Amino acid sequence: MSELPHTVSAHVRIIEKERITLEIVDGQTLLWPTHLLPESIKIGDQVHLLLLAKEDIQSERERLAKYVLNEMLKGS
Repeated sequence: MSELPHTVSAHVRIIEKERITLEIVDGQTLLWPTHLLPESIKIGDQVHLLLLAKEDIQSERERLAKYVLNEMLKGS
């Protein structure tokens, strides 16, 4: 999938029981609840953070659904 607008790349730096520490490209850090991440996440992994306004959530869901359907149709 191509890069999305409104995204920021970060790297996983510390994993604790309740939270992880993400380091954003410019050196800032962000604490994120561990329970909101896939279990496969490990130190050093790159993640992408997406910010959406409340009114944009539905259109993003639709965009993602269209992308998935197109990928499935290309594979058949």
